[in-house]
Amino acid sequence: MLSSKITILILSLLSLSNGIIAQGELPKCDNILDLIIVLDSSGSISQPDFAKAIDAMKSLVSLLKIGPKKVMITVINYSSNVQIPITFADMKLSTFSIQWLISKIATLQHMQGGTDTALALLEAKRVCDTTCRSFNEGVARSVVVFTDGQSNSPSETAKQAAALRSTTQVNIYAVGIGGYNLAELKAIASDPNYVFTMSNYQQLTVLINDITNKTCMMPAFVQPNTKVNTEVPANTYRYYRMDTSKLRSGSGGFFELTADVTKGSTRVFTSATNTNPQAGSSREVTLQLKGTQQHYLEYIEPGTPKYYFSVLGVDPVNEFEFTPRILDMNGGVIG
Repeated sequence: MLSSKITILILSLLSLSNGIIAQGELPKCDNILDLIIVLDSSGSISQPDFAKAIDAMKSLVSLLKIGPKKVMITVINYSSNVQIPITFADMKLSTFSIQWLISKIATLQHMQGGTDTALALLEAKRVCDTTCRSFNEGVARSVVVFTDGQSNSPSETAKQAAALRSTTQVNIYAVGIGGYNLAELKAIASDPNYVFTMSNYQQLTVLINDITNKTCMMPAFVQPNTKVNTEVPANTYRYYRMDTSKLRSGSGGFFELTADVTKGSTRVFTSATNTNPQAGSSREVTLQLKGTQQHYLEYIEPGTPKYYFSVLGVDPVNEFEFTPRILDMNGGVIG
């Protein structure tokens, strides 16, 4: 049971094996993600436990396909204040490499001091609001919180987590280590299924597969009436979600998607409940051609707060742009 407080707030995951997970143990994450790693380096963390956190972060990045069109990472190191030693911009430099990133993580400072988790979440929101890729790029955003303790102000922490989830559209995971505060974990996480607990740090490797898979399968938030430009490899899905809460109470509506596939071929699947609609588990939307555009239309049941859809790549290279819309029962555009 850990007695120190290790709070790693991240937009993604980790593992242990001399600091780096062995290649081949887990598949590389192929999703497009903006990830912010926020590391608690306060005085309540012992030096050995801080070193374990550093090793875990190095293992995390070894599992990710990092680059301008893949996974982008920012690291926030905090205690009573915050530092940002690694930024999204670093991933775009011609000199960037995974080895550089791992060595940079290895030199993160153990700051000591208090544990202002709320401030760290606020900084994560500022970073994402200003430097995360725009919604029209269809990029998922995720946060994972690892902690064995309680922040200085649980109420303020919960408030900042709610803002990060709702206005910045970030998905937050929370992992409790040791003597965790379950109520605070639930207040931070986006969903009860995104809360994980363990009694010691050695159990972390057991959770890596599950957490990494969930992070890499996370749908990207897209705004109605906004054109999204992206691409998808063969036999790979891109997952998306939309807010449909503006549909009139007690009334259904329609999901409409218009797409221009400039290279390759795609298929579209939808669901009101499955965050990862796929062939065999969700409905495939019937394609209609309207001139050169592909047109999809699907009914939304009343009382559906969110709607999910995916695009499956068929050919080796599939490039496309699409515009999703939510329509009321009379065909009027909502949002």
